[in-house]
Amino acid sequence: MRLEDGPAIGRRPGELNTLPDLPVAVTVEQGDGGDRRDAGLPVVRVDDGAATAVDGPGTVAGVLLAAGTGSRFADGNKLLATVDGEPIVRRAARTLLDAPVEPVVVVTGHEAERVRGALSSLPVRFVHNDDYAAGQATSVRTGVRALTGGADVAVSRGSSGGGHGGDGEHGDRQAHGDRQAHGDEGSHEGDTARPQGSERVDAAVFALGDMPFVTPATVRALVAAYRAGHGTALAAAYRGERGNPVLFDRRYFDRLAAVEGDVGGRELLVHGDDSALVETGDPGVRRDVDTRRDLSRARDSGGE
Repeated sequence: MRLEDGPAIGRRPGELNTLPDLPVAVTVEQGDGGDRRDAGLPVVRVDDGAATAVDGPGTVAGVLLAAGTGSRFADGNKLLATVDGEPIVRRAARTLLDAPVEPVVVVTGHEAERVRGALSSLPVRFVHNDDYAAGQATSVRTGVRALTGGADVAVSRGSSGGGHGGDGEHGDRQAHGDRQAHGDEGSHEGDTARPQGSERVDAAVFALGDMPFVTPATVRALVAAYRAGHGTALAAAYRGERGNPVLFDRRYFDRLAAVEGDVGGRELLVHGDDSALVETGDPGVRRDVDTRRDLSRARDSGGE
């Protein structure tokens, strides 16, 4: 497993990654079982008109799963296909960055170098999943291990540059205080280090690299509901139906790392005793790109 840093990201030492202009007014309803697997899960609705950040636990990270082969997508890597001139995986990464959550870790696998290239200049970290062909659960496990320091990882610098999209928005972020703990400024791939305790992550939003239509407001709603105490396992929903991304408190990290196959954390969420759906009003949480037909529809609709 290789963990690689992109451009400098982070907070001042000891500063939480507070989310500006977060909605805080939250109501809870009983789920109507729009999806039988979700029957009984409460539905959290977050008032997006509120503008005060939610006080609560510390760091909420983002994990972007971008390792799969996309076998249903003929003649190419779907993550590198473009919508409005931008690679799908880059749009998905920008959603997490614009929320913002941090750090953002991208799990690569299939055609890793090309995926990394599509994310050049974005302030993300990369961790490679050698077992990506065994299913999505292996990428979730890899992402969790990258966040928790559960294994020694090889660390190197990622691409440098300004903010995403070339606008410099993220270019002035300060480096995390632990950068020097990973070795010299020019760490070489293959050097090993263990992520430092100063980067403790209290929860993580897991997003899919083939879902380019999720809005940053959706991620903010998940974090707001979590920080307001309305669940430790949360899934974005649209019209009461579960979608992605999902948020898990760190208490689930060991169990997420033990999941097998291609289901990610679905069973933990559906059968958890502190789970909820967060109604987002965002149809993007139910839209992924699996096939060329999906891509054509997305392009025809202008991403709507």
